[in-house]
Amino acid sequence: MGSKRKKNLSRSQRNKKNYVRKCRSKKNVTSIPEQGNFSTGIHNALPSTSGTLQVTEELHNASNSQLRPYVDDSSDEDIEIMSPEHKRRLNDCLVKLVENMIPDEVLNILLAKKVLTISEMDTVKSKGIRMAMNEMLISLVTCKPDKAFSVLVEALKRSEQKNLAKLLTSTEYRKRKPAFEGNKDVTEDRKAVQAVEKFDKKERELQIYNIEGNWEFLRDSLLSATDQSWCKVLSRPRVMWRWNDAVDKAIRAKRQAWKCGVSRELYQIARRKARRQVHLSREVAEKKFANVL
Repeated sequence: MGSKRKKNLSRSQRNKKNYVRKCRSKKNVTSIPEQGNFSTGIHNALPSTSGTLQVTEELHNASNSQLRPYVDDSSDEDIEIMSPEHKRRLNDCLVKLVENMIPDEVLNILLAKKVLTISEMDTVKSKGIRMAMNEMLISLVTCKPDKAFSVLVEALKRSEQKNLAKLLTSTEYRKRKPAFEGNKDVTEDRKAVQAVEKFDKKERELQIYNIEGNWEFLRDSLLSATDQSWCKVLSRPRVMWRWNDAVDKAIRAKRQAWKCGVSRELYQIARRKARRQVHLSREVAEKKFANVL
């Protein structure tokens, strides 16, 4: 009977049994197909494509999100640049820092304060020579934010290099000599002189037409010159208008007697002669200007 049943199975039923046997052997079937129609059972037994469609859509959306342009949401306050004043200080002290700084402990402090990265620290140490390391370190610090300057000064103080820290923070080298404004006293005096010159110019213009006043002024000046008394010490005697050869000779004789240390009588005689010559020259001058006066 069993063999007859097997022989009486239709072709579709045999295909159905073979398919079920294969699926069980591979452990890929989770549910047995329906017994109604073989084609619907096969379709239900196959894995659904809805999951794959969802995965592909997610991948497509992820790829689109990666292709979107990057927009920086950070504010401008986060981006800091070293101020020109600090850069100028580092450039001014560059030679002394390169020659005198010991970079080992300074590098460690800058790395701990997150001013330098590990790769930058390795590039500095790769230079080998101390001066080259210092030069590379300062060039990197100048490219960092303004905080790097204060951290560098702190690192120098902590590494017992206070002289270099004081060199960076001192204000002596920043003082500039003010522009030459001139001496105020001189300028004020000059202004006063200019004002007096303008006033004198106006007076001269007014006095040009005052002939009588000019003549009286000239006469008074001549009389005052003739009334001047002769003194012993004369700084510029030859400038005097009443000096002549006789007066010059008498004065020389009196001086020679004083130098030679002659007796008192001889010196008094020479002195009287000199005074007499001066008096005579004064009389001659008064006679000469008698018509004018």
